[in-house]
Amino acid sequence: MPAAAPTIDDRLLRFIQGSPPDDSPAELTRAAGELAWQLGLVRPCYETVRLIAHCREPPRARLTAATLVRVIDTLYEYPAPGLGDLYDRYRRGEG
Repeated sequence: MPAAAPTIDDRLLRFIQGSPPDDSPAELTRAAGELAWQLGLVRPCYETVRLIAHCREPPRARLTAATLVRVIDTLYEYPAPGLGDLYDRYRRGEG
């Protein structure tokens, strides 16, 4: 019967899942291996690290000040977002 791979410690799992999304699997494997060495754990294999990294959540988009201003400007358009031209034509009597 073939030996099973050791389970990954929760600390290593959190480290891999919390890593920056632009880290390559090779860089992440080296960093996780170094952390495992420091913690006295078995070093995770490349394939396991790659699978865990692939399943992590995508980074959330940050709301910048410029985006927020655009959103607020759109919300406070009168009479409603996207209807400004229609309202202007109505006021000029163009129908």
